[in-house]
Amino acid sequence: MRFLKILLTAFTIFSAHTASAQNVDKIQVDKDRYFGENFELTIQKAEKGDPGSQYMVGWSFRDGIKTSKNHQQARHWFELAAKQNFRPAIFNLGVMHFEGNGIPQDTEKGMSYFLKAHSLEFPPATEELGRIYIFGRNGIEKDVKKGIDYLTQSADQGMHKSIYLMAHAYLKGLGVQKDEYKGIIMLIDAANKGLEWAQADIKHYEKQNGITFQEYLKEKFNHIEPPYSWKEKRYMRE
Repeated sequence: MRFLKILLTAFTIFSAHTASAQNVDKIQVDKDRYFGENFELTIQKAEKGDPGSQYMVGWSFRDGIKTSKNHQQARHWFELAAKQNFRPAIFNLGVMHFEGNGIPQDTEKGMSYFLKAHSLEFPPATEELGRIYIFGRNGIEKDVKKGIDYLTQSADQGMHKSIYLMAHAYLKGLGVQKDEYKGIIMLIDAANKGLEWAQADIKHYEKQNGITFQEYLKEKFNHIEPPYSWKEKRYMRE
């Protein structure tokens, strides 16, 4: 079916763009407060043992925010926060080691940090493990079943990219029983949550086929639902 071919092509393109982990800094961190705070004050709090401040100092050194980039300092402060089980710090240590961002690349150590963050129920780590096993990266052998297991968990936790990937898994029958209806509904869910890749897929399908998703769902599955919320928001802004 032309519809499936279009979406599956988009999935292949998406996989190439998600080969490296996206750093996650927002969970458990009040960045608005941090950006209005003097960097020296944040360091003082970090030195007193506040894990959130330790993490933000590490993040600043990693990205060169309020200070010059220094990956060794970033690693140092992330490690201090990680010792207190501060999940974003554990995850970002995983990213640094797994990708070799400013430090020697170490797949085994990166995976250990991802697994620890996952054990602490940090959804971005669960999602990253899923992507690693789905695509096979940095010496980790591709294991679709294991990847789908992780992505199912992170999708259930509301991770937008996981919902998107699972949508395409159902559309393609990748590691799960093929289910076009469920795949479409999950794709719409990801678009409604603001994921631009999902929105682009829907726009591309509608442009290529001259039919909206609502029309297609009604025609094939007798399913009627309200307009996509992301479209409603766009129209409201206009």
